[in-house]
Amino acid sequence: MTAKSKTLMQMENEKRRKFMRVLSMVAGLPVLGVGISLLYFASYETDYLYLFFFFALGLTVTLFGFMLIISGLPAGGKKIAVGKSEGEVEAPENKCPNCGTEILSAGKFCGNCGKPLNQG
Repeated sequence: MTAKSKTLMQMENEKRRKFMRVLSMVAGLPVLGVGISLLYFASYETDYLYLFFFFALGLTVTLFGFMLIISGLPAGGKKIAVGKSEGEVEAPENKCPNCGTEILSAGKFCGNCGKPLNQG
């Protein structure tokens, strides 16, 4: 895989992530509205069984709507630069010697090209 195709793939993945964030936020609003409506409906119930049912259902749907909205929000704060601090020893890079793909696990073969990894 060339560097150019990796960059294009990263751009496509970022577009998908942005789309999913927006979709979860948009989907969370009506879910939140339904949950709040169920809670409002539960306040008019006189039978305790129905009151408990609509309150529990409304609370669950409301919390699910909040979770959808919050999951769509981008992570706040500053981006942390990954690097070594003073006195830290840099860990060896785990890359395939053949194709240069980053190796995430301690396997014997590269997951991208299938060539054996030199582990010494």
